[in-house]
Amino acid sequence: TSDPAFSVIEIDMVNDVPVFDGNGAVPGVDAVYVYEEGQGAMPLFTFDSIVTDDDDTIVDSVALVASPLPDYPREYMSVNTSGTGIVALKPDNNTLVLQGPDTKANFTTVLRTMTYTNDIVFPDRPNGTSRVVTATISDGRNASTTTTTVHFRAINDPAFVDLNGESAGQDIQVFFTEELEPILVVSPNMTLYESDNLTLVSALAWMQPVLDGDAEALFVNTSLETTMSTFYDNV
Repeated sequence: TSDPAFSVIEIDMVNDVPVFDGNGAVPGVDAVYVYEEGQGAMPLFTFDSIVTDDDDTIVDSVALVASPLPDYPREYMSVNTSGTGIVALKPDNNTLVLQGPDTKANFTTVLRTMTYTNDIVFPDRPNGTSRVVTATISDGRNASTTTTTVHFRAINDPAFVDLNGESAGQDIQVFFTEELEPILVVSPNMTLYESDNLTLVSALAWMQPVLDGDAEALFVNTSLETTMSTFYDNV
């Protein structure tokens, strides 16, 4: 028999990319949420989202970019880094950087606290454009991205009338002197808010008590708006 022959196999290790699975047990890594106006802070990732990296136990950073943010500064991302070595940095209005290095476990914990908030509420209305938050996770050598898409669900807010215009509150007090001309019962700067619709179906104004019968009445001028009709009943 011949002497044995040997082959030497050298394994060239490849640095696998770190991955942030933003939706946890759901297939894929991306997430989609619906934000209802006025709901407050909403998590951007699921409670079981997780950072993985087959080669490293340490993550260098995660950069989160939200685009667009048409309602800034009244919309923003927030995060809680307490108890970790991660520092939250904000290089611009759209970006939040979680700077390590720190463990995969700590980055997982911190990313699970990420929230989106839009503070615009009635009588205003948030911009309904969908926002996309891109999270780029890096181990210092390789990187990968995860996205969360935030869609908006509008609430049909009630129409709102501010009778006193720029003054505090919304009500107004006026004084009528007997035997003089009719008076305005609203401010010349009265404002009507309707954040969800371009048109209104109706408006109702009433006065009580009506002590002098037909001698006192409410009147409105609709001559500038030909599609509007009025009805008055002093009973």
